[in-house]
Amino acid sequence: SVLAPAVSAPPVLSLGSVTYGVTARGLKLGAACLAAYARIVADTPNSTIRFVGEVAGDWPQRCEILSCMQAQGVSAGRVFFHPFMPHADYLAWFGRVDLVLDSFPGNGGLSLLDPLWMGVPVVTLAGEWVGARQGASVLASLGLLCWSAETVEGFCALAVKLVADVEGLSAHRLALRDRIDAYKEGIANCTDPIGQFKNDNMMITNSVICCETREEARNIALRNGRGYLVTMVNLYHDTMPKSQDAITWPSSPLQLRDLAAGDPDALLDGLIEAGYMLIGTPDEVCEQISNWGDVGMDQLCFGLPIEGMHHEEVLATLELFGDKVIPEFDKDRKHSTDYYREQAKPKFGTFSQPLPDIEWPTLIPETALKPIG
Repeated sequence: SVLAPAVSAPPVLSLGSVTYGVTARGLKLGAACLAAYARIVADTPNSTIRFVGEVAGDWPQRCEILSCMQAQGVSAGRVFFHPFMPHADYLAWFGRVDLVLDSFPGNGGLSLLDPLWMGVPVVTLAGEWVGARQGASVLASLGLLCWSAETVEGFCALAVKLVADVEGLSAHRLALRDRIDAYKEGIANCTDPIGQFKNDNMMITNSVICCETREEARNIALRNGRGYLVTMVNLYHDTMPKSQDAITWPSSPLQLRDLAAGDPDALLDGLIEAGYMLIGTPDEVCEQISNWGDVGMDQLCFGLPIEGMHHEEVLATLELFGDKVIPEFDKDRKHSTDYYREQAKPKFGTFSQPLPDIEWPTLIPETALKPIG
């Protein structure tokens, strides 16, 4: 990326002590995860740990983190919190970190590419569901599955072992960016994909509030009543952990305005800068999307915070986004995947065997495109 600073030497070389980093969102930092972090820091003499992002402004969660650390004998003076910062400064921040600890059971995803691009190793804990194996998937694609653990004990031991090898940290620092470049090059030059064609798109999912004025968009973002979707996920989804607050419908969700500490614009600026939301006028949203493009995103999947928007506001946002934002990026209305499909040559014969002798359903929906059997 043009914005990325040069890779620096691991700070342990100049400080004489190890620095761990955590980039995970606060809702992913559960009790078991924080206890593991505390154990790692405690087992690494004179080490420190730095948290970056929204957790810096969440005082109840900061107190919980410090309490977990102190329970393992880690003093508050060894724990640091850094607020949201511009993306270029965020990348430079990794120059202060020797190793990043992934969150669990919900791993980081795209956010893990930032430390890896800056040469900082990442240790992850692989779980049983898809969101709990994102870290392992990212590392496996770079040939670094050895940085993924299967148990909490293994996660802690692996982190402590990696930082003890100072020469290894220095070597990884120089080689990680080359690994990512090699991965991208491998996709670009792939001549024998597993399927019938390759799809090298990088998709990002985000929430969009696009309005005629900046004030209108920000007022919607801060509107009371938003957040009920998360409480319903906590109620109905048993395949993923609850959010950090664990608020379950019909209890009232946390409100952004309540977390703003009297400065809602600063909170929204931080969320936008960190890539959690797209908010503003069409020009502002275009600029925010461009920042994602700088790190390789070429496909945006977005949703609207409909629990906080009136029907006419939803329609207005969709129309404004379609008229003013999409044309700035979608110069070719034909998607790259369509080109891939057109050029694809079948690798396997068309299925032409008799249907299996099983019991088929007797009631077929009227909207079915083709009858079964």
